[in-house]
Amino acid sequence: MTMIRIMSMENIGFHRFKVLVINTIFNEFRNKSVIFFSIFTLLVIYADHALINFIEGNLPGMAPSDTLVDMKMKAFYWIISSWNGLMAIILGINTVKADLNMQIMPQLFAWPIKRMEYLFARIVGSWIVIVGYYIISIILAYIVFKFFGTGASIGASIGAAASAGGGMLSLFSSIIVSVLLSSLMILTVITIAVFFSLYLSKVWGLIVSILAIGFIGQANSYFSMVPFSEITDKLDGIFSIIKLLLHYLIPRVGVLSNMAVQVFMGATMDRNIFFELLHFVASYALLFYFLLFVFKRREL
Repeated sequence: MTMIRIMSMENIGFHRFKVLVINTIFNEFRNKSVIFFSIFTLLVIYADHALINFIEGNLPGMAPSDTLVDMKMKAFYWIISSWNGLMAIILGINTVKADLNMQIMPQLFAWPIKRMEYLFARIVGSWIVIVGYYIISIILAYIVFKFFGTGASIGASIGAAASAGGGMLSLFSSIIVSVLLSSLMILTVITIAVFFSLYLSKVWGLIVSILAIGFIGQANSYFSMVPFSEITDKLDGIFSIIKLLLHYLIPRVGVLSNMAVQVFMGATMDRNIFFELLHFVASYALLFYFLLFVFKRREL
């Protein structure tokens, strides 16, 4: 009887979490920022494709080489990846801040909803929206580039890139691994943005989040290739100590982003992916529970 009651309570808890996630997704789809980024993505794909077709059709003898094709695909991927980070900050700032501004949290927590459930559901809902946008953007770009104009060359180039270096990785497995790594970066950025949204206005939260993410990325670049035995040689002031703490205690957004690009483009990966995933799990758990600690002590 006790076991049945525990299982029933777990089902109720999961149902509450699922409802909150779905509610977050619907809220974010009503966000004008998502519409803007979607339109921008279509424009980027169109501009990228039109430029390649122009070079191929109007400049005889200068048909796009594999190098040019790779440059265009890298440009598209870099733009989309950059927008993903900005989207993560904007949605992260808004997802909890909107409830605070509308003063609906007391009503929500009048129901048997735990703050941990609420917080994680809001983060996961925003994360699903951005990762979904990311996947659809890549699929749409691949379809356009592969089946229209010079797409065959691009499809072959991406396929070659996917198999280069990794050997056994197919095109789709490369995309899956790349999206996975990017999604971890997105999850981290959303969580950091939520933290700043608890204490700052939307505008200042956006500015401070961008600066913080940039500083964390710089810290990752500063220490990512430094052997552990040589770390003390890199410590030359208070800022280097702060960078060191951020590099080891916060999920490495810069490293994850670079690894995602390397996998997608078939470059040789300069990091141990399994070690970085282990570090992400531990450091994200620390980050989330710190956010939860702060959130539980904030007046609603």
